[in-house]
Amino acid sequence: MANDISINQEEDEEYEIDDKIKADLEVENLDEEDLEITVEAYLYDSNSKDEISTISQDKTINEGETEEFNLELITPGVEESKYKLYFKLYLKDDEDEICLQTNRNIKIKPSKEENDFGILTDAEISKKLEKGEKITFTLSNEEHSMEVLEITSTKAKI
Repeated sequence: MANDISINQEEDEEYEIDDKIKADLEVENLDEEDLEITVEAYLYDSNSKDEISTISQDKTINEGETEEFNLELITPGVEESKYKLYFKLYLKDDEDEICLQTNRNIKIKPSKEENDFGILTDAEISKKLEKGEKITFTLSNEEHSMEVLEITSTKAKI
């Protein structure tokens, strides 16, 4: 049926959450008749053994012709793990007879909540503020910084 899947994916490509993983595959029909082909791409977590997301496309490829399949997956919010992007090609409605299968390792930066700063449970201030002086509390992590409290002295002692 086909002797090779030509894929435009590099090994160990890195993605962030909600990135589009685009794969363009060329499939040549080496058979002596027209074939209805399914090409499937799926994202697999190698540690948990779970399939994360999948997409497939069907096309009829005429005898001796080559068809291009354009697949696109959106990277989901994930935990830190090892991921593979699998591609398989088979006759439509006959997945048991997989003709070709290949995969690529990919990296997905793990999910982080936009405001994942941690929880401030206790804070003690032992500074006397002078009139007009202020203190600002800022929470930050590697990606974000956020002012959460500002105290200003007008007249009262704090």
